[in-house]
Amino acid sequence: MAGIVASANNGVGNTGVAPTARILPVKVLSGSGSGSTTDVANGITWAWQQGARVINMSLGGSGGTPDLQTAIRNAAPHAVLVAAAGNSGSTLPPGFPAQYATASGVVGSMLIVGSVNSANTISSFSQTPGSGGCTGTGAARRCWRDFYVVAPGENILSAYKDGLYARMTGTSMATPYVSGVAALVLGKTPSLTPAQVVDIIKRSSIDLGATGVDNTYGWGLVSPTRALQPVGGASVAVAGSTASGMTTSGYVSNAVHGGSWSGALQKSSVLRKAAVFDAYGRDFTADLTANVGSGAFSALAASDITVLAWTPQVHVSEGLYMTALLDDGEVNSVVALTQHGDRESGLHDVFMAMRINEDTTVMAGYDTATAGRLNALDVAADPDMAGLFLSASALNSPYLALTDGGTFTGAVTRIGEGLTMTIAHAWSEEEVYSDPMDAFITIDDFSMDFVAEVTNPRSAKSTVAGLQYKANDWLDLGLTTTMTRETNSLLGSMEQGALSLIAESDTVSLGLSARLDLGDGWSASAAWSAGQSTVTAAEGSLFAEVSSVTSQAYGLALSKRAVFTDEDTIGVSVSRPLHISDGEALVRASTGVSAGGQIVYAEERLKLASETPETQYEVGYSTRLSEQTTMGVSALYQQNVDGVAGEHAAGVMVRMRMEF
Repeated sequence: MAGIVASANNGVGNTGVAPTARILPVKVLSGSGSGSTTDVANGITWAWQQGARVINMSLGGSGGTPDLQTAIRNAAPHAVLVAAAGNSGSTLPPGFPAQYATASGVVGSMLIVGSVNSANTISSFSQTPGSGGCTGTGAARRCWRDFYVVAPGENILSAYKDGLYARMTGTSMATPYVSGVAALVLGKTPSLTPAQVVDIIKRSSIDLGATGVDNTYGWGLVSPTRALQPVGGASVAVAGSTASGMTTSGYVSNAVHGGSWSGALQKSSVLRKAAVFDAYGRDFTADLTANVGSGAFSALAASDITVLAWTPQVHVSEGLYMTALLDDGEVNSVVALTQHGDRESGLHDVFMAMRINEDTTVMAGYDTATAGRLNALDVAADPDMAGLFLSASALNSPYLALTDGGTFTGAVTRIGEGLTMTIAHAWSEEEVYSDPMDAFITIDDFSMDFVAEVTNPRSAKSTVAGLQYKANDWLDLGLTTTMTRETNSLLGSMEQGALSLIAESDTVSLGLSARLDLGDGWSASAAWSAGQSTVTAAEGSLFAEVSSVTSQAYGLALSKRAVFTDEDTIGVSVSRPLHISDGEALVRASTGVSAGGQIVYAEERLKLASETPETQYEVGYSTRLSEQTTMGVSALYQQNVDGVAGEHAAGVMVRMRMEF
């Protein structure tokens, strides 16, 4: 038993689970392996009084005594009690002293250990928890299975008498394996209570058999590796002197950050060496910059561009559907009700416009992008350039895009010769998932629990006002201003878990745009936008404070019609997508723990602006292959992605559009 727990890692024989653990040998049985419960009780009492933190009981019998129960109850506050389930067969419940795991005063400090073979199947001889041993009621109800775990117990090599090694089988061999794991856990964090150690071992076990805690395997197979990783969700401390009184961030296990300024976070030395604490106050080290997303080209995201003009339908009631008949070539759309078979479909990417008089058109959008909808000078609204580029975000009113995927209503009215005005309101809200399989989850070495909750649902609402002036036949000018309030976001950032940094941001922006008809099929578009944001850091976040933030985006695009055929177009664009040009945040996070148990913090002033903002170069070509079919080829090169110097990305996409 001592060898399974603590044999030295010296290349001889076996290596123990906790090779640096100290063994306190307590003899309670005779040379033949038998003894009295009184001797066992006295041995347990003597062990914890000598300072033993883990008491391994690779022994058992069919009955208990008051003296034995009293000894175990007295030891429970001081030591982790690990007892063999017994070797009388899997149809029988655990023997004694293992059955005391659910006794009053012992509950939570004892583990019952069963045996599995090399295939992690319960050993035929191993007694199992079944559904018995239950005490308490309601949430306090505990049964033997709630404290039952399994470990390797067949043909186990370990030290033997007379300097030899031997292989033996039984739950007595599985028990010291679990005791060794308890020693490892306590060796790293001596301040843990026996109940905390038991809880860590259970929750870090590998589930076997039926899903969850079951009547055969209990919590499952004990894992030394997982027990030494964070359990119960790890967080970064942002205030407090000790683990027992600290204020923490969101979970590290689902920490993620993406957006136009995520590159600034990758430069943070504090986030790169953060100290994280699990539910038991144990400290670990994590590199949070590894969870900061890249804005590099994604074929998956680009393929989401709407290229098929299906007629969307929405289910109204049984057999009744609403159909939106949309035609980009017409101002007015038609909504119809139809009745047919019992099937459901979602309504999305819907835009409808209605001319109410000669000068005014009202419009509405649902679950769609704003590009080309609220600013007629967007590249997306230019018939010569629409669909040529994969991004061109700087040329498509980037501040309006902060509400993409939401709903908007607005109106365009003529207020003078060649002058029109647009007024609109847009809003979007991220869906909050309750199903863990649907939530955004990241899995890393610092997660023993899946944290499915969307901790920071993003929402945005924006009021838009714009003017468009047709100066002459070859020049259109536009001015757009927005007032946008984002919750849990800044400039469209997506934030979760420990990287939930922003509570609220208010951005006022101004955009200028121009479209030029250069003649002979040539046209050009130019746009410049700038914004000022007032930012509030999220409570308990790694940002202690955030200054006001200045941002901007600008770009130029050029296209030519009828290059090789009468119905083709080629275009190029160069742009700087939305990026922060000035602003900083104070980062404060735990970076370690002193020898006296005091949390060590570090602070840094993090510049949110990049010295090397991202630049996008794009080229696109489209041609009509037939009356019903068009083909497009688009290529994108990103220089200094997210403002990270030297990080580049490229992408190419071929698209086909078929009209029926």
